[in-house]
Order: sequence, then C-alpha cells, then structure tokens
Amino acid sequence: MKKLKIYALITQFIFQLLILGVLGWFIGYKIDPEGVLKGILAVIGAVIGVIAFIIELIILVGESNGE
Repeated sequence: MKKLKIYALITQFIFQLLILGVLGWFIGYKIDPEGVLKGILAVIGAVIGVIAFIIELIILVGESNGE
C-alpha cells in the first residue's frame, strides 16, 4: 500500500509540473507571443507545482506519523 502511495505521489508531481508549466507557457504566449514572457510564466508554473508537491509531501508524512 505504501508503494502505491509513493507511485501516486510521484505521478501527481510529474503531471503538476507538466500541466502548470504548459499552462504558464500558453498564458505567456497569448499575452506576448514575441517576448520572453512565455518562458518566465512556464518557470513560475513549474515552481508552483514543486511547492504544491512539497506541501502534499509534508501532509502525507504527517498523516503517516499519526499527527
């Protein structure tokens, strides 16, 4: 059961990075197709994905410890 939780968490992390990065790129492309805003917003989206993953990991570890 623990391996299944880890697999689900890793899969969710990958999808968060991809979806938020692509969403940031898409929004940047719609706002300024010729500028560098696409890359900046894609990186911001990926960073938000990493932060969300860390929060979920902390919550999962807290649940495992019985807190």
